[in-house]
Amino acid sequence: MNKVLITGGCSFSDSAFNPKKPNRKSWVYYLVDKYNYIKGYHTAVGASGNELITQRVISQINHLIKSGYNTKNIHLAIMWSGIERTDLFISDEIDDFSKIEMNGDNGQTVCFEQWNQRHDVSKGFIRSGGEAIDDKDWRSKSQRDYFLNYYKNYFTQENSFLQTCKNILLIQNLCDKHNIKYCMFVYNNIFNWTKNDHTYRNFLTKTKGVEKMVDVFNTARHIYNLIDFDKFIFYESDTTEMGGLAEFAHENDVEYWDDYDNDGDDFHEDY
Repeated sequence: MNKVLITGGCSFSDSAFNPKKPNRKSWVYYLVDKYNYIKGYHTAVGASGNELITQRVISQINHLIKSGYNTKNIHLAIMWSGIERTDLFISDEIDDFSKIEMNGDNGQTVCFEQWNQRHDVSKGFIRSGGEAIDDKDWRSKSQRDYFLNYYKNYFTQENSFLQTCKNILLIQNLCDKHNIKYCMFVYNNIFNWTKNDHTYRNFLTKTKGVEKMVDVFNTARHIYNLIDFDKFIFYESDTTEMGGLAEFAHENDVEYWDDYDNDGDDFHEDY
C-alpha cells in the first residue's frame, strides 16, 4: 500500500503542540497506524479556525500534486473547528501592521504558503481561537487587541457559519475533482444553533432536535444544500446529533490532558 493521509484540524487534531509530552497522540496518528498509511501529513495547528484549516489542507494537497503524486493514493481526513474562530490574514498593506507582533505564541502567525512555518514571517494568518476575551490566554497583546476590535465591530455568527459552509464545500469539490478519497468530522457540533454562545464547553448536551444553524441563517442555505453530509462521520447518541470528539469525550467521561482542554489519548484512539 503506497497511500498517504493528509489530516487537518485544530488542537483536537494536533498532538505536536506540547513538546514536553511527545508520546501522546491525537486521532490523526491512530488513523495512520490503523490503516497502514506509508506517511501522514498532519497540518493541524491549535486554535485554528476553519479558514486556516482549509488553507493548510489545500496547500498540502497542492504540494503533493505538484510533486507528481497520484491523487488516487491521497486520502484526507479533516476535523472542522468552531465557527466562532476567526483567522485573519495580515500583511504590511495594513496601516498599523508594524504595531502587530508577528512572532507571538497564542494566535501565532501561520503563512499558508509555507504551512509548517509558524514564527518570524512578514505576513500570514493570525488566529483568534475564539473570542479574544481572557488576557491570560494570550502572549501577544497586539494580536489580542486586533481581534478585540474585530469581534466588537465586525464579527457575526451568520457570516462565520456562511464561511465555514463555503470552506467545507471548497474542500469537498477539490477532493471530488482530483479523485481524493476523504471523510470529515467536527470537533463538536457546529451545525445546530448555539444562540451566540461562542464556547464549546457550554454546548455539549442535548443537541438532538435543536434548531439547525442553516434555519436560523438562511443566507448559507445555497451552500449548505450542496454539502455532501454522507462524507461526515458524526457522533450520535440519545441526546446528541451531528456531534464530534468533544461530545464523545463529554458523554463518556473522558480524562482530559492536564494542560489543555483536549481529550486524552485513549479516547482519541476509541474515537
